[in-house]
Amino acid sequence: MEKSVKKYLQTLLMIIILLSSKQNIFAQDNIMKSNIFVEEAGQMVDYILILPKNYESARKYPLFIYMHGRGYSSNDVLNDWYSLFTNQSCYILIPEASIKLHDRSFSWYDRDSEKFIVHMEESESMIVALTQHMIKKYNVDTSRIVLSGFSQGGRLAYYIGFKNPKLFSEIVPISGYYMADILDPYIKNIGNLKVSIYIGTQDDVNPFEAVEKVYNKFKAEGINTSLHGYPVEHTCTDEMLETILNNI
Repeated sequence: MEKSVKKYLQTLLMIIILLSSKQNIFAQDNIMKSNIFVEEAGQMVDYILILPKNYESARKYPLFIYMHGRGYSSNDVLNDWYSLFTNQSCYILIPEASIKLHDRSFSWYDRDSEKFIVHMEESESMIVALTQHMIKKYNVDTSRIVLSGFSQGGRLAYYIGFKNPKLFSEIVPISGYYMADILDPYIKNIGNLKVSIYIGTQDDVNPFEAVEKVYNKFKAEGINTSLHGYPVEHTCTDEMLETILNNI
């Protein structure tokens, strides 16, 4: 009985510490959590925005947008890469998907649902509206807006970027699936959009060989593209993100 009480108290203490640390994070002037209503999607989109290091409101900065994978939240992303994201010379926008799976766990779409395309279009509306909101509210360098994401977020980066090539300077899918049947018709119209693909060579969800074929197709079509393979499985690593952010 004493052991169970002791364990309960230890767990309670850990929860209090975690909640306190999150409150401290959002109390900082350079990190804010907010939301906007997106009429096209008919819903609110929550997001976290991290201002550039040594921020000056009169100065223009690039915008880096990172879309999380299935089962994650914007808080998870911030907690995982807090040190990296708070030391950049760009705005970092972390939107949160609207489909709730569990407590603090979200998805951009239901791949097995008849509403898959509807979900993709809603997510597109959310990200486009949120990007435009950032441009209006902050001093964003519109020639350097980079849309990225992991797994589901990577699939979305392809989808949103190919359909809105003038809004973004670059898309960076990380372990994301390219939907050729839907997106191939947009290839001829993506103009100067840069496509930088990051993938684990041991990825068992999106095999490297299949991603390499997509990359070769892009090259053959004259797209400004690059392929970056890492000896990892289906994941997004610190090294990947550091390289991406260093090249914005």
